[in-house]
Amino acid sequence: MTIDRYTKFILTMLMIGVWVLAASIFFQPTPLQAYEGESDINIERIGGASVYGALPVEIEGVVRIEFDTEPVFMLED
Repeated sequence: MTIDRYTKFILTMLMIGVWVLAASIFFQPTPLQAYEGESDINIERIGGASVYGALPVEIEGVVRIEFDTEPVFMLED
């Protein structure tokens, strides 16, 4: 029985795929965990220049967000 080049190529690609899937188990990213402390989110520098005091922020208009009074689902302990 002779195997042509196309069959060898397809079998080789399938084997490479199997090995990649098998090896990917070892390269999975670790799960993220939330930081339990407080983080400082104050802006210290903008464009390399230090920021002292407060930045002027103008707020225009009012945005009203309405929520349903009944929850969509309940979490049970």
